[in-house]
Amino acid sequence: MRLTYEELREDDPYTGREEYRAGYLRLVCKDEQEFYSAWDKIKSIEGVIWSGCPDESTGEYSDIIVEVKRTPAMTIADVKEWIKYYREQVKIAFNS
Repeated sequence: MRLTYEELREDDPYTGREEYRAGYLRLVCKDEQEFYSAWDKIKSIEGVIWSGCPDESTGEYSDIIVEVKRTPAMTIADVKEWIKYYREQVKIAFNS
């Protein structure tokens, strides 16, 4: 299993430019059993979410487990710091 970072960028209707909207951590596992085993270890971490139905289209079992939306008071660096914090918490849970 591994964690991957993803981000959401969308066009801003006011500026016409692509803007950073959110950062995500995706849990990627080789099969459903590994995914649910990992989920049991991390589901109690504050900030970890269940996004819905894990995707199997790439031959792996994956889903977004952390979403940090950028607010007007946050910089992109702030979002990435929160993602880093959650990644560390998830890794601690995996190793315990």
